[in-house]
Amino acid sequence: QKGGGGSGGSGGTTLTPKARDLVAKYRQLQEEIEAFTDKRFQELFNVDLKPAVQSSSPDKGKL
Repeated sequence: QKGGGGSGGSGGTTLTPKARDLVAKYRQLQEEIEAFTDKRFQELFNVDLKPAVQSSSPDKGKL
């Protein structure tokens, strides 16, 4: 089995420059889609998606 395939041996994967560019563009697309959907969700449902700041009250964690 050539290239290792992750089952022992030297293993590992080497991406071509074209493949690295494709991965970078895909990650950029993911980030842009997430930013758009977060913004649109906030517009439609009038909610803030930022994590709430927890108070340091003594009753923290109690229901």
